[in-house]
Parts: sequence; C-alpha cells; structure tokens
Amino acid sequence: MKRAQRSPSQALLLSLVLLLCLSGAALAAGTGGCSDPQQARSTLLTKLEAMRWQQLSDEHELSSLGVEWQRGYTLILTGDKDNASANRTREYIVSQGGRIALMAPPHVMLGWIPPGLAGELVGKHNIEFITYQPVDSSRLRYQDQASASACAFFNAVATGELAQETVTASRTRGEPLAGDGLIAPPLDLKAYRENLERAGVRNL
Repeated sequence: MKRAQRSPSQALLLSLVLLLCLSGAALAAGTGGCSDPQQARSTLLTKLEAMRWQQLSDEHELSSLGVEWQRGYTLILTGDKDNASANRTREYIVSQGGRIALMAPPHVMLGWIPPGLAGELVGKHNIEFITYQPVDSSRLRYQDQASASACAFFNAVATGELAQETVTASRTRGEPLAGDGLIAPPLDLKAYRENLERAGVRNL
C-alpha cells in the first residue's frame, strides 16, 4: 500500500509538531543541549521561523512555476461503456460542482472534486471510484490503454513527481543553445547577373 501524499502545509505542520514534542521531551529530561530553558526555547522558535520561511519560499516558487493546478488533482473512475455515456457523466460531475480537465474515455477522468463532494458522487451516474492518492493501475478493473496512460499521468501529479521535475528544470542553468542557421556564402555578383540575363532579365 502506498503512503498517502501530504500537502506542503500538512508536511510543515507535522514537522512543527514533531519538533515541539522532541524539544519538549528533551527539555523535560534536562538534555535539551542547553542548560537554560529560555535559551532553548529561543533556539526552538528560531528553527520554527526558519522552517516557516522555507515553506513560504517553496510555495512561492511553485506558484511562480504555475503548478498550483496540481493541488487537489483528482482521478475519477467510471463504468461508462462509450464516449457518449462518459460525456453525460462529465456533465453530471460539473453540475454538482466538480471540474473535469482531462478525459480518457470511457473510464477515466481527471480534474478537481471537492473532498466533501466525492462521497456524494460515488455510486451515481456510473461513478465507481474517486481518489486523490496515487493508484496501482495494474489493479484497476479496466486495463485499456487510455485508462493506463491517464493513471500514469495522474500518479506523476499525485506523488509530486511532476512538480519536482518542473522545479528541477527551472533551476537548471547552462549556456544558450547554438543556432542551427548556416552562414551564407559571399555573393558572386557576376554569376548573379549572368543568371538573371539567362532568365531574360536585362539592364541591371
């Protein structure tokens, strides 16, 4: 079973809670690395502030790279048999407040479903399964190529792999690519005029 993917904010909160617990336990045991509780508390707050600013920096970088759309990305699995049925299911989802960005008919749709809405949609209009977490496509009921490809793309988003690739690419620096244009040879005016004359052009 794959571990649930936490959002950046959830990861930060978990880190803060863990750091607080560890620091509190260390201070209580008298092994906080500092004999002065006030100084230890100040050190802890400094670490928390540094973590907060790092989180804000990371979120700003993601925002500037245009990957906010990946947050809350959702996979919807349906039992539709054809494109027409899949389109009706899509229209139903949209009418209920969901958004569909990509369709891999007839069984998979990708988009955004509010968490509170997911439970209400499953079981209606052929909707079999809604998830925000990576999926094992080999265990899905439908094994067609369109479904497998859509699941692979969804997993890249849900695991954060796609966002990380975007960040890594944005940080890559190098020399400008060389142009592929060829340098024109010097113009032979005599041959140029002779060529025009043979074509019937005179008085140049």
